[in-house]
Amino acid sequence: MHAVRAWSRQDDYVILPKNIFPSGVLHLVLFDSKLRPLSERLTFIRNDDQAKVDYRPDQDSYSRVTLTGGDNRPLQGSFSVAVTDDREVHADTGNHILASLLLASDLKGNIENPASYFRDDTDSAWALELLMLTQGWRRYDIAAITRNDPLYPAEALEIGPEISGAVKSLLTGKPAEGIEVSAASMKDGCFVQTRTDANGTFRLAVCESPDSTAFIVQATPAKRLKQLELFIDAESFPGITLPATAKAVDKKTMVQYTDKAEQQYTHEHGIRTVSLSEVVITADRKPIPKLPHYEWADNSLTEDQLEKMPDTEAFNLLNHLSGVSAVTYPLGEKGIYLRGKKPLLIVDEIPVHVRYLDQFRKSDIAQIDVLKSIGNIATYGLQGSNGVIVVYTKKGGRKPSENLFDIKVVNPLGYQKPVEFYAPKYDTPQDRESALPDLRTTIHWQPDVKTDETGTASFDFYTADSGSIYTVIIEGLTTDGKIIYRKENIVVGE
Repeated sequence: MHAVRAWSRQDDYVILPKNIFPSGVLHLVLFDSKLRPLSERLTFIRNDDQAKVDYRPDQDSYSRVTLTGGDNRPLQGSFSVAVTDDREVHADTGNHILASLLLASDLKGNIENPASYFRDDTDSAWALELLMLTQGWRRYDIAAITRNDPLYPAEALEIGPEISGAVKSLLTGKPAEGIEVSAASMKDGCFVQTRTDANGTFRLAVCESPDSTAFIVQATPAKRLKQLELFIDAESFPGITLPATAKAVDKKTMVQYTDKAEQQYTHEHGIRTVSLSEVVITADRKPIPKLPHYEWADNSLTEDQLEKMPDTEAFNLLNHLSGVSAVTYPLGEKGIYLRGKKPLLIVDEIPVHVRYLDQFRKSDIAQIDVLKSIGNIATYGLQGSNGVIVVYTKKGGRKPSENLFDIKVVNPLGYQKPVEFYAPKYDTPQDRESALPDLRTTIHWQPDVKTDETGTASFDFYTADSGSIYTVIIEGLTTDGKIIYRKENIVVGE
């Protein structure tokens, strides 16, 4: 390790040891005594500071990986493993985790074959230097930054999924300030709320949820503003950028690949497609599904009881429940009260505003439950402290109709649930001696292999039937941020 000292005026140059910097793009700026930038440039630091990956293919299972640091101490981390057949799938040699995290993520625009800059030769090193001098050029207003006069982004930083929008007066169209806006999804128990600002806008940081999760977003009317209109901002996503250097697939190779994939599908699933004729279901309807938060209600109206009542509107049916009052005020505003207090209203497992019931009639309702005992309402927290009214519809859920201006259904883009990669098992002699050929091209894929405290992890897989050369690519990160990368070839005999 070299000591770093101040630059003396008598020196024509200053030396900065590379090993004091982590690998990656380094931004150098030269200032004068008044902190005015005189010169700047980018350079690339390449040190041997990544995780050392010891991959030892066992004779039977090709499975052991050990991670160590520069001092040979064990490192813990997680990585993905991809094993492909070189005869059918050509591994990507133009990019890898090193090129992506250390180089491409810091430079704008497309980088042609970024992995080529990581070869251990003088040509690659010189090409990388030229890349820093050309594509690495960026314009920063360093002077403004040193004056403590930075530019701020127009949009707030998003640290998770958000639902944003605005609330306006339905009558005047003016922004509605101080209006409570909430978003709820009983699918994962998420409930968040906020208030609009002076411009009538709001931002709700909702929970991480799987894709296709529906959120009911509603603006709660205030005494001074009862007629509200809720607007939800449209989601925007970056466009898809295809690499400029993408090459056309060789037709002969593509034909061989698709033919093998079709054979594999035929062996696994067969080739017959059977269309079933229309059937009529005569079985009894399944019982109403209950929320998992309670076993029985304190008071209920069943479908049979509802059919005997004269009222046709769902809202008016609540008056037939003991202790419940459904009130319509002179100006059309509605309220629900349970023992004199406003309860939490849930329709098909989603907390909603009272006006949500306006779209339902008696023929739509399957059952109404009232929860008021401590044991039933405890799991609903503060929202249910005044009691809970649970409505089940026959269709199990409907979107608010278009005339509900202050309630919207939003389906933000969520995360995809992991799907386990198919891996055959040849556990028995009958499986191993099966006449059906194994024609897999991607032999193994495991996205999250974790090491133990000794820095060791193992994985196993079965090879395909034909002998070939397999490419094994290991990529990931250690718990202290070191990059894990290893590419190996293993030979599988006939």
